[in-house]
Amino acid sequence: MIRLHIIAEGQTEEEFVNTILTEHLGYFNISTDVHRITTKRTRTAVHRGGLVSYQKAKKDIILWLKQDKHPEARFTTMCDLYALPNLLNELFKLFLVMRVQKCLLHL
Repeated sequence: MIRLHIIAEGQTEEEFVNTILTEHLGYFNISTDVHRITTKRTRTAVHRGGLVSYQKAKKDIILWLKQDKHPEARFTTMCDLYALPNLLNELFKLFLVMRVQKCLLHL
């Protein structure tokens, strides 16, 4: 069974995955797991939601890539288009990093 890990920008994207995508993809034998981007960590709390920078998303994705190296694991992001012009270059870099790291994991 394929495991699709989704890093969502915020609560809306996370809810969409949980209420719509999970059931739909289940029909195709794909399980989903979603969490919002970690934006801040303190000793007492973890704050999630909002794509404030490329580095925040990259850190979450790399951490998840390290946690699940199974060949059936897949990773993706779900972000809205609100700040797309400012983030497009950073997101493109993020996708390249994900592709390279996925390839390296299979060497």
